[in-house]
Amino acid sequence: MIRPARFEDAAGIARVQVSVWHCTYPGLMPQPMLDAMTVPVRVARWQAILSDPSQLTRTWVAQRDGVAGFVSAGPARDAVLRGQGAEGEIYGIYVGVSAQGAGLGRALMREAAKWLVAQGHGTVGLWAVTGNKGAEAFYRRLGARQGPAQSAPVEGGLLDETAWLWHDPAVLARDATDHRRE
Repeated sequence: MIRPARFEDAAGIARVQVSVWHCTYPGLMPQPMLDAMTVPVRVARWQAILSDPSQLTRTWVAQRDGVAGFVSAGPARDAVLRGQGAEGEIYGIYVGVSAQGAGLGRALMREAAKWLVAQGHGTVGLWAVTGNKGAEAFYRRLGARQGPAQSAPVEGGLLDETAWLWHDPAVLARDATDHRRE
């Protein structure tokens, strides 16, 4: 079940995010950045995000014996994505390792895309850690096109990221399935 995130979901969201980071990103990001990604730090951050009354961003969770995944979205935050035409942005999408492959990621992306389209956002983008082959394949299956890459200074070094863009997020909002058939 996909539903809007609530304040009390902060710990579940944090556990999914930290677990996925520690399983996915060794060797793809500086180790000090990865080491700083802890559940207590992320719980506090998610509590702040989920208690913000702002109507500019939204977070949804996939519920399956607790929080199995989440997606967060809102207006495009940086000039690079906006320079590619992105008005909306997927800030993060994570599905717990044991829940991957069950369609939760597609369902979460569909929910975020529906909301972004309803908010009037045209092109939607996101940043993904460069070299995350699973994420790259997932975004391609959902119809994204690869955009520019950048290196961002982070704790312990540089983080290489690649932009992914949906120029027609309404297609993603209708049916986040394998678009290679279209």
